[in-house]
Amino acid sequence: EGYRVARAPYGYALEAVVVPGRPRPRKKLVLGDVTKQKVVLRIFREFVEEGRTLHHVKDRLNADSIAPPSGKKWRFETVKGLVTNPVYVGDYVAAGRTSGKYFTLDNGNVVKAEGRYQEKQPIVRRDAHPALIDRATFAKAQELIARISRTTRKRTPETNPYLLNGKLVCGHCGSLLWGDHVKFRTYRCPKEKEGECPGNRV
Repeated sequence: EGYRVARAPYGYALEAVVVPGRPRPRKKLVLGDVTKQKVVLRIFREFVEEGRTLHHVKDRLNADSIAPPSGKKWRFETVKGLVTNPVYVGDYVAAGRTSGKYFTLDNGNVVKAEGRYQEKQPIVRRDAHPALIDRATFAKAQELIARISRTTRKRTPETNPYLLNGKLVCGHCGSLLWGDHVKFRTYRCPKEKEGECPGNRV
């Protein structure tokens, strides 16, 4: 139950487990590097208990030179992805989409069709591995995220100055551009701020 083949989430590690009847060991999540575990606890504490914004949490991690899961610096999306990941309460969630290869007829010839996806209910196994965050704290984090989303959705064309958020693409790295306001309103590559891209501004 809850075996994995992908890489371990931040703060966890993969451990080989021998499963009777299977020729090869399978991998299961166990608690990983203690320093990273403390970072996970810190993120939830600052967001849930101290009431800091995700942007503020991200900035504090970077100010303390804490290495992110990937890249050079922590990003908003990385912090949000962490606080919304049920893996930290010990749950294993399997993907809710399946895909396959299909073939079709084109003028009498058999050709490969585009991959088709089938939506399925995600498979959730509770307490599949050790938890880092208690369920009450995780639930509070989801409430805060939902509140942020509701506040964002209340913006109208009259109140939202960045109608093209997430619709423009950086010509250098392909990242989506987001609104930024320093001296004037512009759309900016998020990786430019972190020194990972020359950046595009519109």
